[in-house]
Amino acid sequence: MRPSSLFALVLAGSTATAQVPETYTNLQVLPENISRNELTAIMRGFTEALDVRCSTCHVGEEGQPLAEYDFASDDREMKVKARAMLRMVRAINTDHVAPLGGSVQVQCFTCHRGASSPQRLEAVLVAAWQSAGADSLERAYRGYRDQYYGRAVFDFGPETLVRTAQQLFRLPNGPQGAHRALTIQTTLFPEDGQGWIAFGQTLAAIGDTAAAITALERAVTLVGSSPQLQRMLGALRGNQ
Repeated sequence: MRPSSLFALVLAGSTATAQVPETYTNLQVLPENISRNELTAIMRGFTEALDVRCSTCHVGEEGQPLAEYDFASDDREMKVKARAMLRMVRAINTDHVAPLGGSVQVQCFTCHRGASSPQRLEAVLVAAWQSAGADSLERAYRGYRDQYYGRAVFDFGPETLVRTAQQLFRLPNGPQGAHRALTIQTTLFPEDGQGWIAFGQTLAAIGDTAAAITALERAVTLVGSSPQLQRMLGALRGNQ
């Protein structure tokens, strides 16, 4: 959830609750006798877990009083999907998690982590590259980093860009995309040896032997030498 959205919910909590109807129709997953406070708490949980608003699932316009929403309507496709997801979560917790014991339960936030679409950052970046190339990949990474850094939505650690490069490397023309991902990685995380190893391998694959040697030598200073690194460096030096 955007900080401003959460702040607005905290400030307007009593007002929003007062606008929610006292009785409900067309409840298909939640209990028909659920209290208004319980229902409001669940809806706020959806807002936080998925960074969405009431109008995502319910017929109404953002900024419109909740009293004017048509909560019973099924015209929003996301409402139908939400019911399916609630049934899935219930089944996971009842049929699979409960028999394991303990108090841990799967919740919406478990997968969504504050985003409407529960994707790993690697998948988002690969899709951006496939859509519009390396510049699109970099714009996506930097844009999401500006928006979500410090939150649970995406992992912005150094391993993410290395994994992105590994996925790209297996695709047609992928080494070029891997090169961009690892350029970002080694710029943001210059002390991460694994990033330099991956960068050296990518540079070698696209034919930049001198730069590959430099990258692998940098890796040696960070993680130490190894037979594999020495073999790679020996092969590259022999090709110069």
